[in-house]
Amino acid sequence: MPRESRSSIKRSENGATYYVRSRTVSQSPCFADDAVKEWVYRHILWMGNIYYVTFRAVSVTDDRYQLVLSMNKPKPSEGALEKRFRAIQRTNRLPLKWYPWRVKEWYEKLTDLSEFMKRLNQSIARYVQETQGHRGQVWRDRFKAGYLEEDADILSNMAFVELSCVRAGLEMRPGSYRWCSVGRIMEEGRQAAGIGLPNRAAFAFLGKGEQRYKTYCLFADRLVRHGHAVKAAPALKDMFDAVNPRTFLRTQRRLGHAVLRLPVL
Repeated sequence: MPRESRSSIKRSENGATYYVRSRTVSQSPCFADDAVKEWVYRHILWMGNIYYVTFRAVSVTDDRYQLVLSMNKPKPSEGALEKRFRAIQRTNRLPLKWYPWRVKEWYEKLTDLSEFMKRLNQSIARYVQETQGHRGQVWRDRFKAGYLEEDADILSNMAFVELSCVRAGLEMRPGSYRWCSVGRIMEEGRQAAGIGLPNRAAFAFLGKGEQRYKTYCLFADRLVRHGHAVKAAPALKDMFDAVNPRTFLRTQRRLGHAVLRLPVL
């Protein structure tokens, strides 16, 4: 996916959604160790709680991480901004002090995708260098980002992220892979996965309530069965020809309401 310019990803609307990816230099397996994957996944979620980010899909593999996320722009609150500012400063070698005049500056920082990705990549690189003995550059290049406007694009990119472990040959299906949001949901539940499914038309086939997250996991698993894990690029609308979101829920009902009694993946 081509990278958007820095200016173009500073969109003014609340809830703008993006596919983003960062790869290690020469695609070296900096995250091959399970403990490193676990730290990176948890750190991504932690950073999302500080910045105004809602994750839609998360995946960490040996040489990259991929996300679908929405950048939120709530009404500024000095108390909330100060709390987030102080959390960030605890990770700095030379922490800054909070002053009321920082409200506008830090609201812009905490609602900006580029600032979020810069801080996230810096902290991951520092962790890899300190714990893995890695010297020199960690990331291959600046992160790649693509703005997702259509519902179908959001859904297909989410599926692409979930299936990255299958494409990398790490697992046979995402429900068995702990370091993607589908695997996290199946193992520990939605809260541990740290994602929120969009309330948009393309996602109506998942149903309502907490059950929709398990249906989403089953949907991703069925994409693997139909061979879509080998797709080389995201935002492919035809990836749902075999497992059509519009008919998925209806098919499950014909099979005896299986959507209400989902098997463990």
